[in-house]
Amino acid sequence: MTVLFSDIRSFTTISEAMTPQENFSFINSYLSRVSPVIRAHQGFIDKYIGDAIMALFPESADDAVRAAVEMQKQVIIYNQDRLRSNYPLIVIGIGLHAGHLMLGTIGERETDGKYGDC
Repeated sequence: MTVLFSDIRSFTTISEAMTPQENFSFINSYLSRVSPVIRAHQGFIDKYIGDAIMALFPESADDAVRAAVEMQKQVIIYNQDRLRSNYPLIVIGIGLHAGHLMLGTIGERETDGKYGDC
């Protein structure tokens, strides 16, 4: 399994200059461009953590590498749009690790019924 982590560099500095609504719009705009790339390369997203993504590639580390390269290309295109709108350009960092892992769901066995089974 290959694990991919990515995030926007200096996200805190960028987001501090935005309203909460602008932050949500910005993150969703960014994620809507890079998330499909992961799925297109046989990966699946394990979780979003604000601007960060953790994705898993079960078939091949090459899939993860190709996804990482394509994500960077999508950021270049996204930055062209941001430049036209006078928004600051962004840079993303991506890390990959391949190896054996144990995969499972962590949580509690009992729920209070309010939110269904988690």
